[in-house]
Amino acid sequence: WNKPDCGIICFPRFNEKINENLFYDTLLKEYKTFVVPGRFFETPGYFRIGFGEKHDVFSKGLELLDQCLKRFL
Repeated sequence: WNKPDCGIICFPRFNEKINENLFYDTLLKEYKTFVVPGRFFETPGYFRIGFGEKHDVFSKGLELLDQCLKRFL
C-alpha cells in the first residue's frame, strides 16, 4: 500500500498468488463488498478501491475486505 498523494482511488497489489476470480466472487457473495478487478485495467494481480463513500461505509468495506483477504492468504 502506498498512500496516494491525491485522488479518490487506490490500486493495491496482491502479495500472494491467489485465485482472483474466486476471491472477487467470495468478496461479493459472502461479504457484500465490491472492488474492481485489475483485469479491467489490463493489470491482473491488482484491484481498484474507490474511496468516495461516507466514512462509516468505507471503513466497514475495508474491514470486510481485510477479512476476506485473510481467508485467501
